[in-house]
Amino acid sequence: SEYLYCFLELQRPILIASTKHRTQQHISLAVIRGLPLPLPPITEQRLVTREIRQRLARVVAWKRALQSVRRELKNSRAKTLKIAFEGWIAPTEAKLAAIEGRLFESADRFLQRIVEERRILWEARSLSARASTDAFPSETKWTSVYIPPVEPKLRRRRMRLPEGWSWATVDQLCSRITQAWDKQPPYQASGFPLLSPRNIQDGYIDFSGAGFISEDILKSYLQRCSPAKNDILIVREGSRKGRALIVGSEGPFAIPMAIMLLRPIADPLFVLYWVWSPLGQRWIRRRAGRAKAAHFRLTSARRMPIPFPPENEQHRIVHEVARWLAPTQRLAALIDRLHKCAEQLRPEILQRAFEGKLVLEDSSRSYERY
Repeated sequence: SEYLYCFLELQRPILIASTKHRTQQHISLAVIRGLPLPLPPITEQRLVTREIRQRLARVVAWKRALQSVRRELKNSRAKTLKIAFEGWIAPTEAKLAAIEGRLFESADRFLQRIVEERRILWEARSLSARASTDAFPSETKWTSVYIPPVEPKLRRRRMRLPEGWSWATVDQLCSRITQAWDKQPPYQASGFPLLSPRNIQDGYIDFSGAGFISEDILKSYLQRCSPAKNDILIVREGSRKGRALIVGSEGPFAIPMAIMLLRPIADPLFVLYWVWSPLGQRWIRRRAGRAKAAHFRLTSARRMPIPFPPENEQHRIVHEVARWLAPTQRLAALIDRLHKCAEQLRPEILQRAFEGKLVLEDSSRSYERY
């Protein structure tokens, strides 16, 4: 029975593929009866199942070790980001200004400049959209449509900020917060990738397993949500909720409704590090809820509070955090590659077993007493 179970495990992709074109998905007995089962002598069957069991146990132990290292790396990153946003990873601008005997621009003044730039970008984007439709209403009418950013709500229980810092919201620091259409396009063998939450890793995009869409469908997606360099993508729902990255120089791609897009005016790395931080992840989980279909809404993302330092101090924090996290990120990428190799070992072991390559014939004859 264990030999037959291992064979059905190997044929799982074929059995799943046979249910794709059915209204009610179920595996037909005719499909199972038609599977070609290699049947060696009973002694060799026992030897094969024993060898499969031993090798799969080593694979499971390997995956558990990788998961343990991954948890340690995640805890190390969380501690680094915690001390960074408490003002301990780099000297504060207020202390440096006091030592050097000079004045400095506070975070409130810096935030005011960012909010003003946010309005300028909105006006430029609105004028560009209206120019394409030849619609130019009066200035007092279209400028009144502008919605000011959400301001932070001060609470006593929030952490104490260093001197010169201030509270801000994601809405104040971003010129755009949006998501794509909620529709399922037809896939094709090649074309432009449409990402899913499983393609979003912390810090990079994993294009393996992404579906492909046509150029026309890509254009319809990009009209509403067009990822550009230095944008931040955040997974809004599912078990990967809270994963985030900064878009680099990847080619054109589309994102679904399950992924949120932020376009920061401030330093994108600073905003990304806050999303990765323990307090940022806690905000996302609490606002998303624990229901089965829970998701992180755009309104919650706009209200998300961020401890905001002065501009020069912000650059120092980003530099120090990037220096501290560089070895951790390289090791995490290596762990991800090793985990993928471990995932591929299970079907490979089963394939070699039922091809007669896992146990040699001579060794099976020596186990006649087994």
